[in-house]
Amino acid sequence: MHRSIVLVSLLALCIAIPVWGQQMMELSELHLVSWEAVPGATPEATGPVSAAILMAWHAEHGYARLLPDLNGDGRLDREDTVKLAARFLEPMRALEGPAADPLVVEPVAWYVAERYPDAFEIWIYDPSFPDEYQWVMGRPFDPGVVPGIRLIVLDEPRHEDYVQHLERERPGIVGIGHEREPNRYAVSRSAVLAEGPRGWPVDLANTSHDPFGPNAVWETFLRWDRGHWQIEVDDLIPFETFVVLVPTREPDGEPEPDEPGFPGDEPGGDPGDPGFPGDDPRDEPKDPGPTRLPNLWVTNMTGCWSWSNDGLEHVVATVTGIVHNGGKATASNVWVSITAGKVCIQQAAGTIPAGGQKTVRATIDVGAYDTTTWPVRTSITADPNHTITEADESNNTTDSAFPQSSDCN
Repeated sequence: MHRSIVLVSLLALCIAIPVWGQQMMELSELHLVSWEAVPGATPEATGPVSAAILMAWHAEHGYARLLPDLNGDGRLDREDTVKLAARFLEPMRALEGPAADPLVVEPVAWYVAERYPDAFEIWIYDPSFPDEYQWVMGRPFDPGVVPGIRLIVLDEPRHEDYVQHLERERPGIVGIGHEREPNRYAVSRSAVLAEGPRGWPVDLANTSHDPFGPNAVWETFLRWDRGHWQIEVDDLIPFETFVVLVPTREPDGEPEPDEPGFPGDEPGGDPGDPGFPGDDPRDEPKDPGPTRLPNLWVTNMTGCWSWSNDGLEHVVATVTGIVHNGGKATASNVWVSITAGKVCIQQAAGTIPAGGQKTVRATIDVGAYDTTTWPVRTSITADPNHTITEADESNNTTDSAFPQSSDCN
C-alpha cells in the first residue's frame, strides 16, 4: 500500500507510542437508543433496548430479517429499533422488574433462530450463567434449548474479549452489576487501545440516563481491580456479563472463515487469549482469484476544526471521506485508519460490495491550540492492517490537510 514518509511516521507514532497518539476501534453506525424513547418502558428496560440495538446492527450488516421496517416508512433506522425494543419488553419480563441475564438471552435466541436458523451462536461470557438460568427459568441450562442456535458459556468477560469482538465488527450486550443483583445493560461501541490512569477507555451505546449519564454515547473505563474487570460508573462495578451474537454463516449460507470460536476453543471452554488482529491464522485472507478481488480507495476527503467543549482550548478535527470498492468482489470487515495531526483512530466501515462505497467520519482531538501545527495534516487509509487481498494495493491512502481558516462552524 502507498504511504508517504509523513504518513508512515504518523501511523508508527499512533500505534507504537501511545503518548503521541491513540489507536481506536469504533462501531460508529451503532443505533443509539435509550429506554426513555420506548413507549411503555421503565428504567428496567435496558436489556430489551440493548437486544434491539444488537439486532439493528446485524440487520444492517447482511441479516436483514433481524430488523424489518417496522414503522413502514421504507427505511431501516432508529425508529424501527425503538419499536423492536418495545416488542422485547414482554418476553424479557421487563415490565415486571429488572431483567435477569437468562431473560435477555433466551428471547434473543428464539428471535434470531426463527429468522436465521443455524446461522448464529450466542457467546455468554459469564460462568455463573447456568446456575442463574436454573434459578430464573426453573429448569437446568441446556446449550441447545433453542433449536437452530447454540448458547456457549465462557469465562468471565475481559477487556481482551471486548476488543476482539469490536475488531470483528461485533457489538455485545454488556451487563453491569454485582453478583446476584440485577444488571443494567448497554452495548459495546468503541475502545481506545491505550491504557490510562483510570483504565482502558471505552464507550457504549447508552440505554439509560440513570446511571450512565445524559449522553447517547456513554464514555467510561474498563479496569482490572479486585480480581475482576470492572466498569467505572460512579464507582467501580463488575463487568459481570458480555453477550455476543456470533455469525457462523454468511447471509448467503456460506460458512464464516473464522467461526466458530477462537483458535483451540471448545464450546463452554476457556476462550484463551484471542489477541489483536492478525493473531489468528484463520484470519489470513482467502484469495478469490486474480480477476475477482476487491479494490479499495478513498476520495472526497475533507477536514475542518472546532474548539473542544471542555474549556481546554483544544483543536478538534472532523475528517470525512468516502471509501470506494472498485473491484469485482465484496470487501468484508473493512476497517479504516483516520489521522489528524499526530493522532489516529481506527473504525469499522463494514461490508462494501463491488461497486459500492461507504462514507467514513471521525472527530479527533488534535491537541492544544497553541501547539497545533497549521495546516493540520490528515489522511484516511482503507484496510490499514492489510487483512484484505485486493486487486491493487497501491491506492488505499489519501493524504490531505486543512488550514486554520477551515472552521467546522
